Amino acid sequence: MSRHNPDRSVTVRDVAREAGVSKATAARALGEYGAVSEQVRSRVLAAAEALGWRPNELARSMSSGRPRSSSRRTNWAGRPAGG
Repeated sequence: MSRHNPDRSVTVRDVAREAGVSKATAARALGEYGAVSEQVRSRVLAAAEALGWRPNELARSMSSGRPRSSSRRTNWAGRPAGG
């Protein structure tokens, strides 16, 4: 049974607790990387859906060091940089 506080966003840790796996395993299953069995992946995805988990793009871009938006560098006059 979930003990999630509805006043805050659902985290990977919440999903992991609900699915009965480690935070690292939940992150691998949700991020679709690394080795995770189909049985565990199914449990994690079911827990994520039950809790209403959604990826946090800000946290993802901060951890990867790369923004997930399409932006163009411009010079001070608003023209594309380098040209």
